[in-house]
Amino acid sequence: MVAKYTIDTRAFKIAIAAAGFDSYAELARAAGVSDRTVSAIAHGKRPTSTVMYKLADALHLTGEEAGKIFFSDKLRTT
Repeated sequence: MVAKYTIDTRAFKIAIAAAGFDSYAELARAAGVSDRTVSAIAHGKRPTSTVMYKLADALHLTGEEAGKIFFSDKLRTT
């Protein structure tokens, strides 16, 4: 059986606000990714590992926090 993971989009959006970003574009600039990429992730698209690390760094997430956001097994997408 293969585990299915998804993005906890609610936690991702909370992390964005908690880090002081007012928009996806702001976070995207800080992380060095496109704002379309951030928007897609905020809507449930799984990022590549490179993008995930960049976002986690820009959001100042611990490994545990990043894991809960990017590897959620709750399958919550809103």
